[in-house]
Amino acid sequence: MNTSEIRSSIGLRGELISNANIKIIVTTIKDKELIIYASDTMSGQIGPYPDELSTGKFLENRYFGFSNPHEINSIVNTSNEGLAIGATTYVTGRFP
Repeated sequence: MNTSEIRSSIGLRGELISNANIKIIVTTIKDKELIIYASDTMSGQIGPYPDELSTGKFLENRYFGFSNPHEINSIVNTSNEGLAIGATTYVTGRFP
């Protein structure tokens, strides 16, 4: 299965748009192994949802983007043990 192409048909955690883009990455941050699901939300933001890989425990989420709608394109590890999230934003809601 190519996890970079998974799409949702239901609202994950009640926040995702129908047929949302979902990107999944397994990573280690601050000595914790995590699986992070990141997707487009109903409010036009990007929501990353990190879970501990060993327990499945949901940690916390923060949203990225405001004012203009954002759609996730990618999520990658960085060399300093962080994450970079690539996105498209739409100026005035229509110009990517």
